[in-house]
Amino acid sequence: MPRSYVTYKSVAKLLPRPFINPPKANSPSETSHRDLVPPTVERDDHFGPGSVQLYIPADYDEHYFTMLETGAHNEQFKLLCAFDVVANSTDRKGGHCLLGQDGRIWAIDNGLSFHEVPKLRTVIWEWSEEPVPVEIANNLPRSANKGSPKISLNY
Repeated sequence: MPRSYVTYKSVAKLLPRPFINPPKANSPSETSHRDLVPPTVERDDHFGPGSVQLYIPADYDEHYFTMLETGAHNEQFKLLCAFDVVANSTDRKGGHCLLGQDGRIWAIDNGLSFHEVPKLRTVIWEWSEEPVPVEIANNLPRSANKGSPKISLNY
């Protein structure tokens, strides 16, 4: 088993439920929003309420902008773009997109997601004017798209 560790980050608002999602996708077309976020659980200790996320071994020379240049991960980035809109991500930076040793994109540091005030702040704007592909919309939580794949990334 590879060596892993977790980091703790206090958050103002906790995720609505723990994100405990074992990786299951075998290809980008099978990826869902659950495959982007490393396993994360709520914690409450002497630092106060927060979350703990599994450490992801990655190539730390790679980040959103270097990977965007190759185009090899665009489908995963489109999914992450949709996730950020649904999760009202208020802190998506280029370095929060890791290229794991398994070749997958991992979205880390989601502590400022699900904010009660709409204020999307993300570096991922390349697909903001495009309709959400049906296969991505169908993988979003039903509470987010009200059962319809006809959502938009326009913000």
